[in-house]
Amino acid sequence: MVLRLLLFWGCLITLACPATAQFMYEQPKHGTTYDWSFENRIQILDSKHAYGNYFYDRGYGWVITPLLKHEYELDMATQEFTPGDNFVWHTNRNGFRSRFGSYSKSNLAVYSELHTSTQLGDYSELKAHTYLHQNARARRALVELEYLYDLGQGHTIGGLHTLTEFKKDMDITFSYRYSDKIAGNFRFDFSYQNYLNNLVDEVGNSKDPLLEEVEQYRVRYKRIPFFLYTRFNAPQQNKFYWDISFGWQPNIRKLYYYNSDPDFVFQEEEYTYFLNGSFSLNLGSSTLGLYGYIDRHPQERSSGGIPFDGRYEAVQRLRKVGFFYFGNYGRFEPIFRVSREFYFDQQEGTNFEFSIIKEPLDLVFYRWLYDAGVGYTPIDPFLKLVVRYQVLDQSFDAAEFDKMLEHWTSIPFRGFNVSQRLAISVLLKPHDRIHIELGASIDIDRDLTQYSTKPKNFDKGFTKILLKL
Repeated sequence: MVLRLLLFWGCLITLACPATAQFMYEQPKHGTTYDWSFENRIQILDSKHAYGNYFYDRGYGWVITPLLKHEYELDMATQEFTPGDNFVWHTNRNGFRSRFGSYSKSNLAVYSELHTSTQLGDYSELKAHTYLHQNARARRALVELEYLYDLGQGHTIGGLHTLTEFKKDMDITFSYRYSDKIAGNFRFDFSYQNYLNNLVDEVGNSKDPLLEEVEQYRVRYKRIPFFLYTRFNAPQQNKFYWDISFGWQPNIRKLYYYNSDPDFVFQEEEYTYFLNGSFSLNLGSSTLGLYGYIDRHPQERSSGGIPFDGRYEAVQRLRKVGFFYFGNYGRFEPIFRVSREFYFDQQEGTNFEFSIIKEPLDLVFYRWLYDAGVGYTPIDPFLKLVVRYQVLDQSFDAAEFDKMLEHWTSIPFRGFNVSQRLAISVLLKPHDRIHIELGASIDIDRDLTQYSTKPKNFDKGFTKILLKL
């Protein structure tokens, strides 16, 4: 706690220093948490490749899955890009970036994306987007093609289409963009999800041995699934910058069938939304930021016999607020971030036989995350060293859920409420278009693992790569 406070006040003392370059060796005027919305959009459009199967009922955000370890959120905080990095990337994201790090003895959490574009004329442009997500919440290799047409006066229209091996899971999106140097940038997307689903089921396909179990289940939409997505952000040159994004999937009604049992049928209704906002102030010598995030996903299922008799409802909600700061003092670049998170997972009803958790549930999950550090540039701009002190403090409000969670995930969550580590990394810039960060963590808690009875010192490694096209 003493070290945590010293680092915190050390950051505050240096608020008068110039803005830092952070990972990208550029000078971001601002920071943004837009990555949350950016990844949520992909997770909603490509839900088939998120964790679980057709019947996963613990929320679109997959906050808790059996693959998560007790330090998973700390692992993600260590490897993810900073708000300043994200501001630079999303300003002009043509290129490739990837971050990957260990979260278990055998697995890496990988987030990679590639964006390329080709001018087709004076007014039109074709873009290709590729997403590779392999982690505790998704197994995804998704391609999205985008066509944009410039109407002039800052107005642009376009269309996007996802490509995936499952025909039922393809989406088409119609997009409108507006950009103005004074008013800022606005984007609105209307996505028609899984538009071939009902048609494929009606036409029918020959049996595929590799997908036989998947084909046994059929989903018929009684209400067409749509997803609305919008973003409004200020001009990047402003002293005060805001970045607000919103996603809403209106109520979806669908029926589940099982081909081998004509009596098998149940109805499901669900909707979801999220709102993400970040606000940063550039003082010329430093950047301060506030951010907040909320989401909600209610789900109701009912059946009159098979696979269950009765109904149940589940709802998941996430609330998160935080503060970030980054600056520069000669060769030294302090950075600080803190967040407070609340996750709610409630379930009630008359029958839970077809739910992942077989009983009523009322969980509130609390989490504090502290991340404070300093970068030192001995060889500008080719080499930078960064040391960060990180703390993850998490707890449940109901002790009875500890055992339930352990039974579901096979993870001993109890006894690991506070996790601390030092993350040490080396940032390399061998070329203006190539940025690489290599890092490893030192376990301050010296946790015992199932593979060793001796306290460990090494607490996972991570890598970040950026290639500008």
